[in-house]
Amino acid sequence: MHRRGGDTTYVHTLPWRLREAGLVEVGASGHLHFDVGGSTASLVEGANLTQVGDQIVSAGLATDAEIDAYLAAMNNPALTFSMPLFISVSGRRPGKR
Repeated sequence: MHRRGGDTTYVHTLPWRLREAGLVEVGASGHLHFDVGGSTASLVEGANLTQVGDQIVSAGLATDAEIDAYLAAMNNPALTFSMPLFISVSGRRPGKR
């Protein structure tokens, strides 16, 4: 993600950013979703990997065979996997209810 311009640390700074923007009662919560191979979520995961697979191989992070094995595993209903952590952050303007 970093090589493609993503900032995986951004979400960890959101509560601080909301407080710095003047919001109060800032809170955050996370949700971790598990799914199985062959599900819609696995199709999304596979599509994401297919889009960047060549870059992963070029960077030496995985081989073509490893990516193919992962994609095959994502179609196996016996596989349980977790999606990325979903984090929600909230706050309110002072004086607003």
